Amino acid sequence: MRFEALEKYIDNLDELHQIPGRYIIVTHHGKRVFEHGAGFFDEAKTKPFTTDSLVNLYSCTKPITCTAALQLLERGKFLLEDPISNYLPAFKEMTVRHTLPGGVTELRKAKHPILIHHLFTMTAGLSYNLTSPSILEVQKSSAGRCPTIETINAIANEPLLFEPGSAFRYSLCHDVLGALIEVLSGMSFGEYLKKNIFEPLGMENTGFTVNDEIYARMADQYTRTESGAIENIGKNNEYRLGSDYESGGAGLISCADDYIRFVTAMSLFGKSPEGAQILSKSTINMMRATHIKPVELDGLMMRAFEPQGYHYGLGVRTAVGTTTGALPSRGEFGWNGAAGSHVIIDPDEEIAVFYEQHRRNSPTATIQPRIRNMVYAELV
Repeated sequence: MRFEALEKYIDNLDELHQIPGRYIIVTHHGKRVFEHGAGFFDEAKTKPFTTDSLVNLYSCTKPITCTAALQLLERGKFLLEDPISNYLPAFKEMTVRHTLPGGVTELRKAKHPILIHHLFTMTAGLSYNLTSPSILEVQKSSAGRCPTIETINAIANEPLLFEPGSAFRYSLCHDVLGALIEVLSGMSFGEYLKKNIFEPLGMENTGFTVNDEIYARMADQYTRTESGAIENIGKNNEYRLGSDYESGGAGLISCADDYIRFVTAMSLFGKSPEGAQILSKSTINMMRATHIKPVELDGLMMRAFEPQGYHYGLGVRTAVGTTTGALPSRGEFGWNGAAGSHVIIDPDEEIAVFYEQHRRNSPTATIQPRIRNMVYAELV
């Protein structure tokens, strides 16, 4: 049977790594060739984890956000080398935090502007501090709503960690891209995604909305405690800063049946099997090209990617050659989420994979390369 090893691995993930529920879909040449779920949707183990079980995507939101922004690039709305302050003026006068000898910090005016390219590549100098004074203030002033543009403008008040373009730092950069999309499109970020990606691809169960119906359809979420026990931590997402905040970095909710539609279209150079074109071939090739300079490679997460043969493109990891840790070919790209979900897109081989789970701090560095290896062993 094809994918026998992968099916067995998915079945055993709870025993191996304490993953309560998981689901995977693989497409090849636009057709589903493997689909399998295991484990349970709920802690009481009364419902199986299925293709329409909703989860927090966390950073699997990022490829969708970057795709949406690149659509606007294709429509002439901006250039990658444009300063973000051209569209979000709050970012015009930025400061950079410098640490002096003895540990004293000093704020200096930034020498260079934040370019939109820096936002795609996580080189803008922003942080991932969700409790910065500026964010806390907008949460208070908006009574917990945190409208997207208002919140992003508040983030601009925080000092940068380094000069824009000088280093890689995983951060709120793609949240800023969400606000940029609002400004350029004249609609809310969520409305733009619905009109330009979700509806064309038939993704009926993906969005930022959290109501009673959506909450009831979300799988229980877990984490591993210091004692080694697996604890149910509810369904909330701390990256959703307020009721009106639409986080381009980590805010979407989706299911395997929906998300595979997006990655399948991307694996066919932006065109769904049904004919909806969401991005051009040339733009996808630009997205998966290497965009990190050698001076920026010391940034935190890149050290984990390099041994597996990956660098960073426009908001995605991208395979740059023969890897030591996984089989995928040059040009395969994607990302993953904090609860363990994983995206594989390979336009050259027309392979798309979405693996979904809902457990924080799981051993993704062990699970995800194995999944990639087993998929590629079957299809390439």
